[in-house]
Amino acid sequence: MTLTNGASSGNAGVNPGGAFGFDAANLSASANMQILLQTNNDLILSIYKTIVDSTQEINRKIVREALRDDIRDIKLNQQR
Repeated sequence: MTLTNGASSGNAGVNPGGAFGFDAANLSASANMQILLQTNNDLILSIYKTIVDSTQEINRKIVREALRDDIRDIKLNQQR
């Protein structure tokens, strides 16, 4: 018996799509690699955003503390 892509029934399914110029196993590996790379990119972006958010919060705290110090100094100078 011969299948429509020219493969005989004896080796049907061994290399699906092989007669059409692509290998299903390589296509699957490529798709898996794309998923892995996207997951990696998402993780890196998430870490970057966390670092940026943390840095901004630290800077806000530094500014608030500096303002408190300035206000305290002004009050002390006014009392003298």
